[in-house]
Amino acid sequence: MTLAVLPVRAEGRALGEFLAAGLGAELLRPWEGEGSPHALLEQQFSTFSGWVLLMASGIATRFLSGLPVSKLSDPAVVVLDEGARFAVSLLSGHEGGANALAYRVANLTGAVPVVTTADVPTATPDYVAPTPGVGQPVDKGIAL
Repeated sequence: MTLAVLPVRAEGRALGEFLAAGLGAELLRPWEGEGSPHALLEQQFSTFSGWVLLMASGIATRFLSGLPVSKLSDPAVVVLDEGARFAVSLLSGHEGGANALAYRVANLTGAVPVVTTADVPTATPDYVAPTPGVGQPVDKGIAL
């Protein structure tokens, strides 16, 4: 699987570099003149078989508008917030590998994987829960 990590803002650079190294992915850097994050995703959507978008899910949804064609051919898309709290399997979960990618991202970052595929209740994913439990404080004073 060829993966890309796309932060929406330069502030996501450190997390993007960490993810790219851990996943063996290419880090796209729109703040270095490569174009806007939206334009990069549109231009390179089918170039990669998987994407980790470092942005809010609403932004990712807008950026993806009009790009998906089929769950059998679209790349996997996982959305990770900049606080690395939630790794959301957003597109091509089962067929395209986004569910497995969400678990990989979660294992690397300590994020909670969010996978809503119908077969999830019967699956046994390869996910290791982070040491801090629910209710522990995270960055910016937000508790889970």
